[in-house]
Amino acid sequence: MRRLQCYLIFFASVYVEKSNDELPILQDKDILQEMELPYIDCHLVEKHLKDIKVSKTPGPDGIHPRVLKELSSVLAIPLTKIFQSSLDTGSVPQSWKLANITPIFKKGDKKDPANYRPVSLTCIVSKILEKIVCSTMIDHLRHNDLLSIKQFGFLKGRSTNIQMICVMDDWTKSLNEGIPVHIIYMDYMKAFDKVSHRHLLHKLENFGIHHHILNWIKDFLYDRTQIVNYNNCSSTSKAVISGVPQGTVIGPNSFIAFVSDLPDNVTSEVYMFADDTKMYKRINNITDHQELQMDINKLDLWSKNWCLMFNPTKCKVMSLGCSRIPPVYTITHSDGKTVQIECSNLEKDLGIMIDSGLNFVEHMHMVAKKANGIMAVIRRTFIYLDLRCFNLLYKALIRPHLEYGVTTWFPYKVKDIEAIESVQKRATKQVKMIRHLNYSDRLRRLNLPTLRYRRHRGDMIEVYKILHNIYDVEITQGLLQLANNTRTRGHSLKLVTQPSRIEIRRNSFTVRVVKPWNSLPEEVIMAPTVKAFESRLDKFWNNQPMLFNYKEELRL
Repeated sequence: MRRLQCYLIFFASVYVEKSNDELPILQDKDILQEMELPYIDCHLVEKHLKDIKVSKTPGPDGIHPRVLKELSSVLAIPLTKIFQSSLDTGSVPQSWKLANITPIFKKGDKKDPANYRPVSLTCIVSKILEKIVCSTMIDHLRHNDLLSIKQFGFLKGRSTNIQMICVMDDWTKSLNEGIPVHIIYMDYMKAFDKVSHRHLLHKLENFGIHHHILNWIKDFLYDRTQIVNYNNCSSTSKAVISGVPQGTVIGPNSFIAFVSDLPDNVTSEVYMFADDTKMYKRINNITDHQELQMDINKLDLWSKNWCLMFNPTKCKVMSLGCSRIPPVYTITHSDGKTVQIECSNLEKDLGIMIDSGLNFVEHMHMVAKKANGIMAVIRRTFIYLDLRCFNLLYKALIRPHLEYGVTTWFPYKVKDIEAIESVQKRATKQVKMIRHLNYSDRLRRLNLPTLRYRRHRGDMIEVYKILHNIYDVEITQGLLQLANNTRTRGHSLKLVTQPSRIEIRRNSFTVRVVKPWNSLPEEVIMAPTVKAFESRLDKFWNNQPMLFNYKEELRL
C-alpha cells in the first residue's frame, strides 16, 4: 500500500497549480462555418457499442466491454438519453472523471517510481460520448483550417509513415543539392500532464467551439481524480489539477488543438506528431543559422506564454551533411538560465533511429535484435511449431517490427538487405518439418514472401495511397510528380523521375518508386480500394523471382 502511495504522489507531482496570470491575447479566427452540436441518436450509440473491442480492460466502473457490446441494442436507448442530458447540462458524471493508473515498468531501478509509465484506464461508456464530441470538434477545426498542416497526431490521413516520407524527401533534396540541414528535436516537460486547463479552454473558445461543448469539456477537465492499481491493491485518490486526461479520447484531440498555432510562430520547417516536435532549416550561411536560433527563441517564448515548457536537457540538435557552420544553438531554462542544446548523431524519431548520415544502420540493428529476441521467446514457449502456427506467430509478433516505417529506412545495400533478411531466414528454421530445405523452398512451403519483396510491395501501396488521396491531400501535394505527357506508353498516373546526384537521394522513397510504379498496368493502378490494389498487385507480381529469392532484382 505504501508503495502505491509513492507511485500516486510521484505521478501527481508533475501537475502544475492553477495560475491566475493574464491569459495570452489571441487573434480572432475567421470562422467560415459555425460549429453545430453533435446529433446523438440510438443508431449512432449502438454502432459505437458494437465497435467496442472486447479485449479492452474495464474502467473504474467495472463494466466489462463484452457486456456493452453484447447488449448494445438494449443499452443504446438509455445511454442516448444520458449522453444528451450530459451535453445539454454541461455536466459529466463523477464516475467518468476517475482514472485507474497502472504503473508500467520502463527501465532502470524498479524501486524508483520515475522509471514507471502511468497508463490510465477510464470508463468505456464515457469514451463513446467523447468520440461523438471529438468527431464534431475535429470536423469543425478542419473545415475552418484551424489545425496546423504540420500536425500529424490523431488525425485521419496523417500517419507517422507519411510524415517521415515528407520529411525524408525534404532532407534528401537538400543533401542532393549540397546544402546541409540542422534539425532541432524539441522535448516538452510532461506535455500531456502540464497543459493548463484555463489556457486550453481559452484557446478552444477562440476556435469557435460551441458554448455547450465548451462547458461540457470544462466540466470534464475539472475535479478529476486518479488512483493507482497494482496486484489487486489500490491507493487512495488524488486530484488531477492540470493536463489533458490520458486514457481518454478527448484528451489527445484537445492537445493537438492546444499546440496547433505553434508552427505559425516560426519561419523554419516544423513537423509535429502530438507532442513530438522537430524543427529544421537549410543552412546556406550564417544568416540561416541565426534565423534558426531566433525560431528556437520564438518557440521558447510560446512555451512560456502557454505554460507548456520545453525540457532543455532533452532537446537535441542534429546536423545532416557537411556544414561549415557548427550546429551550436541555445535555449532558455525554466530558471532563466541559457543553456546550449546538446548535439547528437543519433535520435529516435517516431520510432525510427535517425543518424546524421541517414544510413539507418543503428535502426536496422535495433529492429533485427528486437525481432530475434521475440523469436527466442516463441522458441522457448512452443515445443512444436507447424506451418500454420508459425505463420500466425511470425506475422503477428515479429514481421511488424521488421516493416514499421520501412519506407524511411529502406535497406538498399547488399549487407543491409542480408542483415534484415537473415532474421526471417533464421526464424523459418524453427519449423522442424521444413528445416532441411533451403531458404527459398522454406518460404514457398510457408507461402511467405521475402522481406525485400514485401518492401517493394509496401512502396507501391504507399504510392497508391498518395495518388488516390487516401492520405490528406494537403500533406501529399507535390510529393510525387505526375508526367504531363500521357501519349507515351504506360498508364495514366505515370510519375516523373526526380533528379538524384547522391546515393541517399537516389534510394529515397520519392525517387526509387518511379520505375516500379510506372511499370504497372492500368487495371492495377486504378483499383477502386487499397485492398483491391493489393490483390491486383499480388496477382501481377505473382511470378516475380524476388518473391521467394531476395537475391534477385525486381523485374520491371
